Amino acid sequence: MGIKRRGKGVNWGRVLKLAVFSRLLVLSLFVLWRTLASPYDTSAALNPPCLDPNQGNEAPVKWKNLGAAIEELVVWDSVYYVRIAECGYEYEQTHAFFPALPLMIRFVARNIFNRLDLLVGHRATLTVSGYVITNVSFVFAALYLYKLTHYVVEKEDLAWRAVCLFCFNPASVFYSAIYSESLFAFCSFCGLWQFVAGRTWTAALLFGLSSGVRSNGVLHAGFFLFQAMHCAYIAATQQGRCMRAVLAVVKAIFQSLVTVAPLIAFQGYGYLQHCGSSKEGTEEIARPWCNATIPYLYGFVQSHYWDVGFLRYFQVKQIPNFLLASPLLVLAAAALYTYGSFQPRLFFSLGFNIPLSQWRKLALLPENSVVKKQVNKDNLDDSSALPGLSALAPEVVQELRHRRGIKADINVEKSYAEDSVNSFEGFYSPAAVCFLIQMAVMVFVATCIMHVQVATRFLSVCPPIYWYAAHLMKSSVKEISIGRIIWTYYLSFLGLGSLLFINFYPFT
Repeated sequence: MGIKRRGKGVNWGRVLKLAVFSRLLVLSLFVLWRTLASPYDTSAALNPPCLDPNQGNEAPVKWKNLGAAIEELVVWDSVYYVRIAECGYEYEQTHAFFPALPLMIRFVARNIFNRLDLLVGHRATLTVSGYVITNVSFVFAALYLYKLTHYVVEKEDLAWRAVCLFCFNPASVFYSAIYSESLFAFCSFCGLWQFVAGRTWTAALLFGLSSGVRSNGVLHAGFFLFQAMHCAYIAATQQGRCMRAVLAVVKAIFQSLVTVAPLIAFQGYGYLQHCGSSKEGTEEIARPWCNATIPYLYGFVQSHYWDVGFLRYFQVKQIPNFLLASPLLVLAAAALYTYGSFQPRLFFSLGFNIPLSQWRKLALLPENSVVKKQVNKDNLDDSSALPGLSALAPEVVQELRHRRGIKADINVEKSYAEDSVNSFEGFYSPAAVCFLIQMAVMVFVATCIMHVQVATRFLSVCPPIYWYAAHLMKSSVKEISIGRIIWTYYLSFLGLGSLLFINFYPFT
């Protein structure tokens, strides 16, 4: 008997149109506010030649004024990304910005928009390339967030509201500027989709790319550790399956190494550039971090140049920044508290009470599992759970009985039914637990270690943020719509942020 597929009528075009519209809106606001208002700081227009004479391009420009107008859209951290794309890593502090985005900007500028160099100049060409990359990446990020959400929460209306919130999230201005948020979100959401779909090696490659975009990409290794922990436990509790437990752990270790490899390689590059040629008795003296037991340039730059460290931001003068970040931090904390209250045994046991019917959503089914083969055979890409016992093949029932230590078919039916009852849909989906665990780590880092105002965009790549906000949008308190409050916060940050950000005023 075939399984009825859900979500077959999903209108992907609607998601695409929404994502494109949101980017056009933000870019239009950039141009409008830059035209009507005067920038607070004009230093971004300064563009000294690269230290390396072989870098950069000083060719004559035909449309100089247009090129200058394009370059005016390079503000805040965008200055660093464009400079690195043009001149490479010239200074120690520039290693705070990871190389994937600058390398892509350089590649696109040289191979796709190279003819623009003679028209608007090389730096303007890099700027155009950067804006194209980030905005196209955002569109794909929105598509994969919708796909991931629809699969995990099993509710199309919630998935649609979640992607709407993502398209107009409080950090939306950074997703259209030359920042790493859009590219990171695309790698993250696409990788998470591959992970839950069981294509874990593809997920590892995407997670690895994400750690070449932003340092917090290494947190994705936690998904493989989560999976290995459960797969090893499942295998170890079955007689004669200890080798499978060992293989699960080894596989997770290698996939985690793939995830963190770009960060390690980038630190090695920095060491060779700034420490490799340093010699005692010469003018080239090694920097303090060069002599550390484990030289970690990124950590040194964050601490030395930006004063990032544990509880360093807990100062009276930083109260305004805590207030600025508080709405999203409160939303994330409320999501963790709500889920933990509703699913306490599942959440606080780190997912060890995940119902069997949800195993496939976290790729916990072994490769040679007859249950997994049945799932693949029935093409359950969009279905909500494993089929009822009557729809399963006899060998599948046998495996369920073996795994649960149940002797009678009637008890298998009862156990499976209990799993189905506990397999809540929506925000409370058991498959969401590992996403919430990762978000809990990110909330701690954003609150206690980072510059707290950055939390608005740091947490904007956490899918549970949008799942919980979408879940709340159907609620109300004393006849006040929570959905209206959420949208007011999101849209006000988008409008005010686009005004402040593009004109070089402080904003998150």
